[in-house]
Amino acid sequence: FGTHGGGLNKFNENSFENFAQNRGLKSPIVRSIAQDRDGDIWLAHNEGITQMGKKINTHYNVKSGLSSSIVRCLTFDSKGGIWLGMNSTGASYFDGEKFTHYNTESGLSSNMVLCIYEDKDSNVWFGTGNGGVTKFDGENFYHILEEDGLGNNTIRSITEDYDGNLWIATLGGGAVKYDDEGLTRYTTEEGVRSDFVASFLTMENEDIWLGTEGTGISILSPNGDVSQILKNSGLSNEIIWSMVKDPNDNVWISTEKGLNMITFNDSAE
Repeated sequence: FGTHGGGLNKFNENSFENFAQNRGLKSPIVRSIAQDRDGDIWLAHNEGITQMGKKINTHYNVKSGLSSSIVRCLTFDSKGGIWLGMNSTGASYFDGEKFTHYNTESGLSSNMVLCIYEDKDSNVWFGTGNGGVTKFDGENFYHILEEDGLGNNTIRSITEDYDGNLWIATLGGGAVKYDDEGLTRYTTEEGVRSDFVASFLTMENEDIWLGTEGTGISILSPNGDVSQILKNSGLSNEIIWSMVKDPNDNVWISTEKGLNMITFNDSAE
């Protein structure tokens, strides 16, 4: 688990192990985490990126070829390369040997990249700050903006559901589903608790969980029903930064006030 000021925490079944600057971490602010094919853990932080190997850590910064020190997000693609979203210099791709940089001059809609997602067809989607969504098919860039139906141009998260539909979390425009028929928005008018959506979790039963910035979790069911998980349901806080499901089907929820784990016994821990 990456924290804002406390470094990295690893959960070992019953306890947490902390990795801070005294254990080689370059920054106490860990913004994003990903794992490569060899099992190494990669971290995005305010001093570049770090590859945590089994024996040594390898750090990459501006001197190594990064376009900026502050990296907002990272994700691996199907080729094994890693995409980096930068705070103010666009996006970078690292193939293990060299960095390739992309910015507004290359075709991105904004140089602030907040999230990156590769879909099932190997298209790469960039969620930006104030620039909407940019799709990169390996050769060309395509933009989806507020005037196209996004509702807002600041994008906090992008994911894909089990039917191949793309979901886009906007900061003020609700959640947006992008399918063959176009864009469909889900806002407070449809029963979502807030139009400020920060994160998604897609479930096997086709439910879509929306983590909001201040009003807990809204769950969209395939039949159109919307249910909620709130502080009175057991959440420690209703600002939901991210959600992930572990191999035991527990759902981990990152909030403004620590972690919650839902075990599907009708209570949050």
